[in-house]
Amino acid sequence: MTLRKLGPWAVFFGCLIYFLLFRRYGFQVEDEGTLLFQLARVIGGEAPYADFHTGYTPGFFYAGAALLDTAGGSSSALRVCFALLNSLNATLIYLLARRFSGAATALLPALGWVVFIPVFRGSFAAFNVPYPAWPATTAWLLAALSMAVWLRRGGMPALCGAGLASAAAFAIKPNAGAFAMAASVWVVALGAGRKSRGDGLAAQLAALLMFLGVWAAFAFPVVTADSAVHILPALL
Repeated sequence: MTLRKLGPWAVFFGCLIYFLLFRRYGFQVEDEGTLLFQLARVIGGEAPYADFHTGYTPGFFYAGAALLDTAGGSSSALRVCFALLNSLNATLIYLLARRFSGAATALLPALGWVVFIPVFRGSFAAFNVPYPAWPATTAWLLAALSMAVWLRRGGMPALCGAGLASAAAFAIKPNAGAFAMAASVWVVALGAGRKSRGDGLAAQLAALLMFLGVWAAFAFPVVTADSAVHILPALL
């Protein structure tokens, strides 16, 4: 079997073994405890926003509550679900990188992402916490893969896939969905064909309006950390 065929499976199962080794490691009271308690409240019939405060969107709570309920309320079983999900995320990063590089080189960002998730010695592993960031990352990567397919093949199905993935990300973590949609618009604006002058103007206008929307989301910063990290790269 070639590296190209073996690569995704090697990444998935290699990461899965790593994540599962820590499935009983530590417990983070502030984040993991709070999120598990909120999921338990949803299982009990309460609703986010109405019954407890949260900055996340309801999709995370209803999907997470369904998983926790199916797992019999076991946090350890839920950690296995997130080990599978994060292994999938690493595999999707590999598949996305492989579209623009060699199969061996694509291993670097995938494994780099896994190493980036911190393990706090003697305390807890961040990938065990049911953060909305993990499923939101899955949705974002599906949007990115859809746009990569569109860049090479075009077609409405890929654009619809990016839109649906962005909506799923928004249902879990609002900023993830909003920025996935912004990035998709910029990809289309840069990659779409120009059959007329009107096409070029439409692309420029769409890119500008989306940039202004992102800038507005950060309250129009000029010389701040947010402008350096988010706004300047978007403008470029």
